[in-house]
Amino acid sequence: MIRYADDFVILAASAREAQRALKDVRAAAARRGLALNRDKTRIRAAGRELRFLGCSICATRTPRADLARLGATLSPSLRARA
Repeated sequence: MIRYADDFVILAASAREAQRALKDVRAAAARRGLALNRDKTRIRAAGRELRFLGCSICATRTPRADLARLGATLSPSLRARA
């Protein structure tokens, strides 16, 4: 989990794991009297770039003989570099 103030990104290896993580985060927030912003909360497929707090994050699958691994690249966005 990458977290900053009230914004965070969770990277998951599958859509099923992402759904489970979202459910867990909603429950944890609710226990603290908080709720996720429905307009800002979403699940995205690996390989699509996400701009988050001045950074570009791209989750990628790295195939391997015994297991598909999930990785991520993180770099300053073009706007942050200017």
